[in-house]
Amino acid sequence: MNEFKEAVACKDNGKRTLAEACEGADVFIGVSVANALKKEWVATMSECPVVLALANPVPEISLAELQEVKQRFI
Repeated sequence: MNEFKEAVACKDNGKRTLAEACEGADVFIGVSVANALKKEWVATMSECPVVLALANPVPEISLAELQEVKQRFI
């Protein structure tokens, strides 16, 4: 890794899956495929997460699924 990459690199947190990355996360930015985000994973996110499910035409998670597991979210 060169000096420029080292300046912005962060330590590896050991998380390897999307489920692991969601644990305690404040934000999910989805630009992938339909139904990629499971409601069980959203349940492990912060108290009021920001979920940008941007896959089109079907998002990574539906509004109804979000409402099932979180009372507060953006």
